[in-house]
Amino acid sequence: MGPQPYQTAEAVVEALDGAAVYETIVFNSGDDLDGDGFTDPVDNCPFTANADQSDDGGFASTAPNGHGNACECGDANGSGRVQPASTPEFGKGGIPLVPDLQLIREHLVGMHADDPSIEKLCSVNGDTACDAADAVVLDRALQGLSANPVPRCDAAVD
Repeated sequence: MGPQPYQTAEAVVEALDGAAVYETIVFNSGDDLDGDGFTDPVDNCPFTANADQSDDGGFASTAPNGHGNACECGDANGSGRVQPASTPEFGKGGIPLVPDLQLIREHLVGMHADDPSIEKLCSVNGDTACDAADAVVLDRALQGLSANPVPRCDAAVD
C-alpha cells in the first residue's frame, strides 16, 4: 500500500485564562506513530502507546475525556485521572495511590528519579517542560482557582 494523503484535525482546548486555544494536528490517516495498533485518527493517545485505549477520566472527573490514560497530563500516579488530594484514588489490589500533585512536587525536588512517567505526564501549563510552574498551575486548578490545565505534556504531544 502506498503513502496515505495527509489530513488535518483541529482540537479546541481551554487555556488557563478561559480562552479557546485551537490546535491543528497534521497526520497521515494510515499512520500509527506509537505502534499500539490504532491508527492516529482513532487513537486516543497517538504519541504514546496504549493498546488497551483506556480512558478512565480526566481532570477532576471520572468521565472519559477522550485522552487515553497513557497521556493524561498531570496524572503522575497512573490512575488515568487527575484528582485533588481530597479524592482518594486506589490502584491494583486496592492500594492507595499518592496524589498527583504530591508526586509532581516530589519529582521536582529529585525524588522518583527512576520513574520516567512522572516527567512525561507532568506538564500542564502550556509547554512540555516539567517545572515548578506546573505544580503551581495544577494546584490552583485543583482548588478551583483557575481553569483546567492545558494538556501539553510529552506523553500527549510529539
